[in-house]
Amino acid sequence: MHRVKSRLACLSRYAHLRYFRASYVPVGWFTDRDAAGGGSLLDNGSHFIDLVLWLLDFPEVESVVAALERVPRLPPFAPPSDAEAASGFDVETFATVRIRLAGGATVTVEVCWALYGANETRIQLLGDEGGADFFPALYGPDAPLRTYSVVGGELITSTPALSALTNTEGQYVAGSMAQAIGSGVSVAREGQPALWDASMRRFVQALRGSGGTRPGPLATGRDALASQAVIDAAYRSAGVLLEASPEDE
Repeated sequence: MHRVKSRLACLSRYAHLRYFRASYVPVGWFTDRDAAGGGSLLDNGSHFIDLVLWLLDFPEVESVVAALERVPRLPPFAPPSDAEAASGFDVETFATVRIRLAGGATVTVEVCWALYGANETRIQLLGDEGGADFFPALYGPDAPLRTYSVVGGELITSTPALSALTNTEGQYVAGSMAQAIGSGVSVAREGQPALWDASMRRFVQALRGSGGTRPGPLATGRDALASQAVIDAAYRSAGVLLEASPEDE
């Protein structure tokens, strides 16, 4: 992802991130606002907001506007249990968030727990000089990313190598990240760690100051606070149906 990020300096006009799950609603405290604090936005949208801000080097955020919906009748193949339905389901199942960045760029994030449709994970970044599109369902799990640029007056499409997992010998495992993100579950093949195992290994390396050519954390606590401020602003905006700044209390 660092190689991808290094190519995104020109992609500063518009970003669109979409994560739709067709047939899964988490159970238990996930659907209780008092316990969870929120629904699909807090559960899934938070990760995508954090990702796009990281990709864009955490730019200044001017305003946030959001709309949250709780589908009154979930698809019959993805309902919570009767016991949970009886105890209350008072969080959003769908969220759309529009983030206005300093300089006029716009980020849109859409997430959904269950819908009449297909699973979808897509990350699009569009700029004045190029673009990028991560879409495993369209391009396949082994090469899910396309980047676009103009060279000599012609549009050039590139397919960067993209992998996130390593085996016990430190060799990269192609396709695993795309399969995990695209399906919404971790992927573990014989002799290969799951995505989350690799993430935790990188976390421990950051604590120890190791990690090869990139010691230390990939993101800081200040970065996490910036992402959380956007999420908080989204919930405030949805409550009053007005744009809100992450600096507002």
